[in-house]
Amino acid sequence: MFYPTEPSFIVDLKRTLRFRPPQRETLLSEIQSLSEEIFKWSRFEGMAGVLALLAEELPSLPFISSIPISFWSSHALPRVRKLVSSVIHEDLDDFGLAWEALLGLGPGLTPAGDDFLVGFLAAHKLFSSSFGERIGHDGIKTRLEERARIKTVPTSSQFLKCALDGIFSEILYLAFDDLRSGAEDGGREKIEYFLEWGHSSGADTLTGVVFGLWSMMPPGDGLKPLMKGIPRGQRRGSRMLSTHEERH
Repeated sequence: MFYPTEPSFIVDLKRTLRFRPPQRETLLSEIQSLSEEIFKWSRFEGMAGVLALLAEELPSLPFISSIPISFWSSHALPRVRKLVSSVIHEDLDDFGLAWEALLGLGPGLTPAGDDFLVGFLAAHKLFSSSFGERIGHDGIKTRLEERARIKTVPTSSQFLKCALDGIFSEILYLAFDDLRSGAEDGGREKIEYFLEWGHSSGADTLTGVVFGLWSMMPPGDGLKPLMKGIPRGQRRGSRMLSTHEERH
Protein backbone atom coordinates (compact mmCIF):
# COMPACT_ATOMS: atom_id res chain seq x y z
CA MET A 1 0.00 0.00 0.00
CA PHE A 2 1.49 3.34 -1.00
CA TYR A 3 1.22 6.33 1.27
CA PRO A 4 0.71 9.84 -0.11
CA THR A 5 3.75 12.10 -0.44
CA GLU A 6 2.15 14.93 1.52
CA PRO A 7 2.33 14.83 5.35
CA SER A 8 -0.07 12.36 6.92
CA PHE A 9 -0.84 11.06 10.36
CA ILE A 10 -0.62 7.50 11.62
CA VAL A 11 -3.54 6.53 13.82
CA ASP A 12 -2.84 4.12 16.68
CA LEU A 13 -6.18 2.45 17.31
CA LYS A 14 -5.08 1.28 20.73
CA ARG A 15 -5.19 4.92 21.80
CA THR A 16 -8.29 6.06 19.92
CA LEU A 17 -11.98 5.32 20.00
CA ARG A 18 -12.96 2.40 17.83
CA PHE A 19 -16.22 1.84 16.02
CA ARG A 20 -18.99 -0.13 17.66
CA PRO A 21 -19.34 -3.69 16.38
CA PRO A 22 -21.94 -3.48 13.59
CA GLN A 23 -25.18 -5.44 13.42
CA ARG A 24 -25.89 -7.80 10.53
CA GLU A 25 -27.95 -5.26 8.57
CA THR A 26 -25.24 -2.64 8.99
CA LEU A 27 -22.55 -5.09 7.90
CA LEU A 28 -24.45 -5.97 4.74
CA SER A 29 -25.06 -2.31 3.93
CA GLU A 30 -21.39 -1.44 4.38
CA ILE A 31 -20.20 -4.45 2.38
CA GLN A 32 -22.50 -3.48 -0.48
CA SER A 33 -21.53 0.21 -0.38
CA LEU A 34 -17.82 -0.54 -0.36
CA SER A 35 -18.13 -3.14 -3.12
CA GLU A 36 -19.94 -0.59 -5.27
CA GLU A 37 -17.18 1.98 -4.78
CA ILE A 38 -14.49 -0.55 -5.70
CA PHE A 39 -16.45 -1.61 -8.77
CA LYS A 40 -16.92 2.01 -9.91
CA TRP A 41 -13.19 2.52 -9.62
CA SER A 42 -12.90 -0.27 -12.22
CA ARG A 43 -9.27 -1.24 -11.83
CA PHE A 44 -9.05 -4.97 -11.25
CA GLU A 45 -5.40 -5.86 -11.82
CA GLY A 46 -4.86 -6.75 -8.18
CA MET A 47 -7.16 -8.35 -5.60
CA ALA A 48 -10.43 -6.58 -6.44
CA GLY A 49 -11.46 -9.47 -8.69
CA VAL A 50 -12.00 -11.71 -5.66
CA LEU A 51 -15.20 -9.73 -5.03
CA ALA A 52 -16.67 -12.15 -7.59
CA LEU A 53 -16.82 -14.63 -4.71
CA LEU A 54 -19.74 -12.63 -3.32
CA ALA A 55 -21.91 -13.00 -6.45
CA GLU A 56 -24.11 -15.70 -4.89
CA GLU A 57 -24.16 -13.95 -1.52
CA LEU A 58 -25.24 -10.52 -2.74
CA PRO A 59 -27.79 -10.99 -5.53
CA SER A 60 -28.91 -7.40 -4.92
CA LEU A 61 -25.64 -6.31 -6.53
CA PRO A 62 -25.75 -7.88 -10.01
CA PHE A 63 -22.59 -6.05 -11.11
CA ILE A 64 -20.48 -8.34 -8.92
CA SER A 65 -20.97 -11.26 -11.30
CA SER A 66 -19.44 -9.16 -14.09
CA ILE A 67 -16.25 -8.30 -12.19
CA PRO A 68 -13.25 -9.57 -14.17
CA ILE A 69 -10.94 -11.95 -12.36
CA SER A 70 -7.33 -10.96 -12.94
CA PHE A 71 -4.32 -13.27 -12.97
CA TRP A 72 -3.55 -12.42 -9.36
CA SER A 73 -7.17 -12.64 -8.26
CA SER A 74 -7.46 -16.14 -9.71
CA HIS A 75 -4.49 -17.22 -7.61
CA ALA A 76 -5.94 -15.51 -4.56
CA LEU A 77 -9.46 -17.00 -4.69
CA PRO A 78 -8.82 -20.25 -2.77
CA ARG A 79 -6.56 -18.42 -0.32
CA VAL A 80 -9.21 -15.82 0.46
CA ARG A 81 -11.79 -18.60 0.92
CA LYS A 82 -9.49 -20.27 3.42
CA LEU A 83 -8.79 -16.99 5.22
CA VAL A 84 -12.48 -16.18 5.66
CA SER A 85 -13.32 -19.75 6.61
CA SER A 86 -10.61 -19.72 9.29
CA VAL A 87 -12.23 -16.70 10.95
CA ILE A 88 -15.75 -18.12 10.70
CA HIS A 89 -14.56 -21.37 12.31
CA GLU A 90 -12.17 -19.54 14.68
CA ASP A 91 -9.32 -21.75 13.44
CA LEU A 92 -5.98 -20.09 14.13
CA ASP A 93 -4.01 -22.82 12.38
CA ASP A 94 -5.88 -22.30 9.12
CA PHE A 95 -5.64 -18.54 9.51
CA GLY A 96 -1.86 -18.83 9.74
CA LEU A 97 -1.71 -20.96 6.60
CA ALA A 98 -3.98 -18.61 4.64
CA TRP A 99 -2.00 -15.60 5.92
CA GLU A 100 1.24 -17.15 4.68
CA ALA A 101 -0.30 -18.11 1.32
CA LEU A 102 -1.37 -14.50 0.65
CA LEU A 103 1.91 -12.90 1.74
CA GLY A 104 3.88 -11.49 -1.19
CA LEU A 105 1.19 -12.35 -3.73
CA GLY A 106 1.39 -9.94 -6.66
CA PRO A 107 3.93 -7.43 -7.98
CA GLY A 108 4.85 -3.98 -6.72
CA LEU A 109 6.43 -2.31 -3.72
CA THR A 110 3.53 -3.60 -1.65
CA PRO A 111 2.10 -6.79 -3.21
CA ALA A 112 -1.66 -7.03 -3.62
CA GLY A 113 -2.01 -9.91 -1.16
CA ASP A 114 -0.28 -7.87 1.54
CA ASP A 115 -2.54 -4.87 0.93
CA PHE A 116 -5.55 -7.19 1.16
CA LEU A 117 -4.34 -8.51 4.52
CA VAL A 118 -3.89 -4.98 5.88
CA GLY A 119 -7.52 -4.22 4.98
CA PHE A 120 -8.74 -7.51 6.43
CA LEU A 121 -6.96 -6.78 9.71
CA ALA A 122 -8.26 -3.20 9.74
CA ALA A 123 -11.86 -4.42 9.71
CA HIS A 124 -11.26 -6.68 12.71
CA LYS A 125 -9.15 -4.18 14.64
CA LEU A 126 -11.42 -1.19 14.02
CA PHE A 127 -14.48 -3.12 15.18
CA SER A 128 -12.64 -4.86 18.04
CA SER A 129 -13.78 -8.29 16.88
CA SER A 130 -13.04 -11.25 19.13
CA PHE A 131 -10.89 -12.80 16.41
CA GLY A 132 -8.95 -9.54 16.04
CA GLU A 133 -8.25 -9.65 19.75
CA ARG A 134 -7.07 -13.27 19.57
CA ILE A 135 -4.50 -12.68 16.85
CA GLY A 136 -3.23 -9.70 18.83
CA HIS A 137 -1.89 -11.96 21.57
CA ASP A 138 1.88 -11.77 21.74
CA GLY A 139 2.73 -15.34 20.74
CA ILE A 140 0.37 -15.45 17.77
CA LYS A 141 1.20 -11.93 16.62
CA THR A 142 4.93 -12.63 16.80
CA ARG A 143 4.64 -15.70 14.56
CA LEU A 144 2.50 -13.84 12.02
CA GLU A 145 5.00 -10.98 11.98
CA GLU A 146 7.87 -13.40 11.49
CA ARG A 147 6.22 -15.06 8.50
CA ALA A 148 5.60 -11.64 6.97
CA ARG A 149 9.24 -10.68 7.49
CA ILE A 150 10.37 -13.81 5.67
CA LYS A 151 7.71 -14.06 2.94
CA THR A 152 7.27 -10.52 1.65
CA VAL A 153 9.07 -7.24 1.03
CA PRO A 154 10.27 -5.07 3.95
CA THR A 155 7.78 -2.25 3.29
CA SER A 156 4.78 -4.57 3.38
CA SER A 157 6.18 -6.46 6.34
CA GLN A 158 6.29 -3.23 8.34
CA PHE A 159 2.74 -2.26 7.34
CA LEU A 160 1.50 -5.70 8.39
CA LYS A 161 3.35 -5.47 11.69
CA CYS A 162 1.64 -2.15 12.36
CA ALA A 163 -1.73 -3.60 11.33
CA LEU A 164 -1.34 -6.46 13.80
CA ASP A 165 -0.75 -3.80 16.47
CA GLY A 166 -3.88 -1.90 15.40
CA ILE A 167 -1.94 0.93 13.77
CA PHE A 168 -3.07 2.25 10.37
CA SER A 169 -2.74 5.32 8.20
CA GLU A 170 -5.00 8.25 8.92
CA ILE A 171 -6.61 8.07 5.47
CA LEU A 172 -7.67 4.45 5.99
CA TYR A 173 -9.22 5.36 9.32
CA LEU A 174 -11.04 8.26 7.63
CA ALA A 175 -12.26 5.94 4.87
CA PHE A 176 -13.84 3.78 7.59
CA ASP A 177 -15.41 6.85 9.11
CA ASP A 178 -16.78 7.76 5.68
CA LEU A 179 -18.25 4.27 5.38
CA ARG A 180 -19.76 4.20 8.87
CA SER A 181 -21.26 7.67 8.59
CA GLY A 182 -23.61 6.47 5.88
CA ALA A 183 -22.70 9.64 3.94
CA GLU A 184 -26.30 10.79 3.77
CA ASP A 185 -25.50 13.15 0.92
CA GLY A 186 -24.12 10.24 -1.08
CA GLY A 187 -20.56 11.47 -0.80
CA ARG A 188 -17.70 9.01 -0.44
CA GLU A 189 -14.80 11.42 -0.87
CA LYS A 190 -12.42 9.74 1.57
CA ILE A 191 -13.10 6.29 0.16
CA GLU A 192 -12.61 7.61 -3.36
CA TYR A 193 -9.36 9.26 -2.30
CA PHE A 194 -8.14 6.04 -0.73
CA LEU A 195 -8.90 4.14 -3.95
CA GLU A 196 -6.40 6.36 -5.76
CA TRP A 197 -3.48 5.16 -3.65
CA GLY A 198 -0.81 3.40 -5.67
CA HIS A 199 -1.72 1.54 -8.82
CA SER A 200 -4.20 -0.83 -7.17
CA SER A 201 -3.14 -0.74 -3.50
CA GLY A 202 -6.15 1.28 -2.36
CA ALA A 203 -8.62 -1.08 -4.01
CA ASP A 204 -6.70 -4.14 -2.79
CA THR A 205 -6.80 -2.85 0.79
CA LEU A 206 -10.51 -2.00 0.67
CA THR A 207 -11.25 -5.40 -0.88
CA GLY A 208 -9.60 -6.84 2.22
CA VAL A 209 -11.90 -4.66 4.33
CA VAL A 210 -14.95 -6.09 2.49
CA PHE A 211 -13.96 -9.67 3.32
CA GLY A 212 -12.95 -8.73 6.85
CA LEU A 213 -16.46 -7.34 7.37
CA TRP A 214 -18.01 -10.40 5.73
CA SER A 215 -16.07 -12.75 8.00
CA MET A 216 -17.72 -11.03 10.99
CA MET A 217 -21.24 -11.92 9.88
CA PRO A 218 -23.22 -13.49 12.75
CA PRO A 219 -23.37 -17.31 12.94
CA GLY A 220 -25.61 -18.74 10.25
CA ASP A 221 -25.14 -15.73 8.00
CA GLY A 222 -21.58 -16.39 6.90
CA LEU A 223 -20.05 -17.45 3.61
CA LYS A 224 -21.39 -20.97 3.48
CA PRO A 225 -21.88 -21.24 -0.31
CA LEU A 226 -18.59 -19.40 -0.86
CA MET A 227 -16.75 -21.87 1.35
CA LYS A 228 -17.82 -24.95 -0.65
CA GLY A 229 -14.94 -26.99 -1.98
CA ILE A 230 -12.51 -26.04 0.80
CA PRO A 231 -12.58 -28.97 3.23
CA ARG A 232 -11.45 -27.95 6.69
CA GLY A 233 -8.99 -30.83 6.77
CA GLN A 234 -7.28 -29.69 3.58
CA ARG A 235 -4.23 -27.95 4.99
CA ARG A 236 -0.85 -27.55 3.43
CA GLY A 237 2.34 -25.94 4.65
CA SER A 238 3.96 -25.63 8.05
CA ARG A 239 2.08 -25.29 11.31
CA MET A 240 2.37 -21.70 12.45
CA LEU A 241 0.04 -20.83 15.27
CA SER A 242 0.06 -23.90 17.47
CA THR A 243 2.37 -26.74 18.36
CA HIS A 244 -0.18 -29.53 18.37
CA GLU A 245 -0.52 -31.92 15.45
CA GLU A 246 -2.68 -30.89 12.49
CA ARG A 247 -6.22 -32.19 12.57
CA HIS A 248 -7.26 -34.32 9.57
